[in-house]
Amino acid sequence: MYRFYNFVVTTTLILAVIFIIFYLFRIDKAITFINCFMCVFVNDVLFTVLYLVATILIIITIGTCRAGQVARIFATLFGILGTIDVGLLALFGYKVFKSETAPKSDGV
Repeated sequence: MYRFYNFVVTTTLILAVIFIIFYLFRIDKAITFINCFMCVFVNDVLFTVLYLVATILIIITIGTCRAGQVARIFATLFGILGTIDVGLLALFGYKVFKSETAPKSDGV
């Protein structure tokens, strides 16, 4: 279960770095066949759920594991913070996606 938690955290970090590079070099403007905001939003929602599942699994195993119990407590703390963080990223990504795709009014 601890390996799944490590997988989720590491994969989230790697994808965040990829998306940062993607937006830093403005590759999203060059690639028009992919909706970048939707891709980031789906990624954030997926990893919010995975973070939540991994955190719940770590919480369940705190009492059964004698070795590394303190590490699991801190993993739970960081898992909860990571779930909140990635969940807020998904919320803000949804708001950006919604504002980008909303029809523009003429003000009439």
